[in-house]
Amino acid sequence: MSAEQSLRAKIEHAEAMHRAGSYKRAKELCKEILEKEDDNLDAFQILFQIHMDEKNYAKAHAACNWRLERVPECVEAHMLKLLPLGHWKSKKEATELIENIRHRFGDRPFHLEQSEILYSHFFKPSSHTMWLLNKARDQGMIDPDFLDEIENYERAKSGQIFGSQKLLTEALQKNPEDYDTVFSLAVTRFYVGRLFSAIKLSRQAMRLKPHRAAECKEVIFASIVGLIPMFWGAQLFIIWVATITTRIPWFIRGPFNVIGFFLAFLLQSFIMMPFGLLLGGTTDEPYTGVMSSLVGISVAIQFLWIIYLLFGFQHIGSRMADSRKQVKLSNKY
Repeated sequence: MSAEQSLRAKIEHAEAMHRAGSYKRAKELCKEILEKEDDNLDAFQILFQIHMDEKNYAKAHAACNWRLERVPECVEAHMLKLLPLGHWKSKKEATELIENIRHRFGDRPFHLEQSEILYSHFFKPSSHTMWLLNKARDQGMIDPDFLDEIENYERAKSGQIFGSQKLLTEALQKNPEDYDTVFSLAVTRFYVGRLFSAIKLSRQAMRLKPHRAAECKEVIFASIVGLIPMFWGAQLFIIWVATITTRIPWFIRGPFNVIGFFLAFLLQSFIMMPFGLLLGGTTDEPYTGVMSSLVGISVAIQFLWIIYLLFGFQHIGSRMADSRKQVKLSNKY
């Protein structure tokens, strides 16, 4: 086997390890390649993607800087550097970077257009990003899957969750083995109240990437809880927020959240009424002293559940998945 064939085989091995979730082994292979050929683009891109998958944006940023020290004109490294900066919300550095890309790579319309979309996605209004996406689709130079992914995030961010669901469904039909699509659709289905579908998709995602099981199990757990009548009020509130409130300008969302909470409380009162009658209440006064206490406890539990869904959901499971040891496979795999 020639040196070139050996290098290609090692790159393919690293890609396989990355897909299998054996990040440690994939990183070792990439570093072996870069020690011998420090300007190898494939090894850099795999290593960068692993850092992004692990949400280690500092290392992803450092990898881009390392690459640019060796290949200053690498347009891919300049473009990819926007991703950790975007997740950090580091607008000043990202603005300097996009201006540099415009100046140095104006003759590379493909990469420049992608960079503009990424910068807009993180730092400009959704309307501007959607305009860039539609323009890119008309020109036909950029991978439609990349455009669909960004559009899905933009629609979800601006409260167009049903449009996001449609895009994800279409993407899943094209590639039913893509974990990110399956998992994102599971989360979307949870937010629109399609809980059985969310459970099914989460189980499918778990089979695709067992090492991400913790975040899939979190969606399954939340969906099962949402099916319990005692939590229907909280589930209604989350659906209200996801489908209605997020479409409204932030400065007037408060009143709509209050309306949603009132409707959730009203729904829960009707659900609890039969239990009150069973415990000795009447149609005029369904809630006895015991039942009133239970209603109070139910409201408190649902309030805590709402707080979790608003601020903890998708974060806890993701952190648990990230903290687990990577999949261990034989070096001969």
